Amino acid sequence: MFVRLVSLPCADNLSCPFSVSLFQRFILHAKKTAFIMEHDFIMATYLADKVIVYTGVPAVDCTCNAPQSLLTGMNSFLADIKTTFRRDPTNHRPRINKENSLKDREQKAARTYFYLDTDDELGDEPLQTKADKKKKDKAAAADAKDMARETKKMQDAEKAEAARLAKEDAEDGK
Repeated sequence: MFVRLVSLPCADNLSCPFSVSLFQRFILHAKKTAFIMEHDFIMATYLADKVIVYTGVPAVDCTCNAPQSLLTGMNSFLADIKTTFRRDPTNHRPRINKENSLKDREQKAARTYFYLDTDDELGDEPLQTKADKKKKDKAAAADAKDMARETKKMQDAEKAEAARLAKEDAEDGK
């Protein structure tokens, strides 16, 4: 097994969206495991499908937990630091709730410190699993190849027609 270790891929905020896209495509196509350390919470949630939560006192008494799903791991981590996140209704980015705000108290009571987008937040488009997204991407790539082949055929037909017309014009000119 080959694991790639990357530390702070989004240190430059301007390159973050590009970095996320690049890492996801590389990992998906290379079929490799990547261990990415990221301190930007938003970027970490965009990059991760699993998280490892460390609990305890750093460098004194620390426990590394088993990898967990993004939702379970983030809820565990945020419960430990007593912080809740909501999704911004306009751009769906995670936002920290003010301590003891109504939303903060509601989420803590429900033990939902962090949650993923739902169909209601995203509108009509349902959530996709990674396997569904992979199938959709594969189908889109196949469609693009088919379209490229059809375009090539049309271009070849247009060239052949132009050549035929040029030949006819040349014969008519003789």
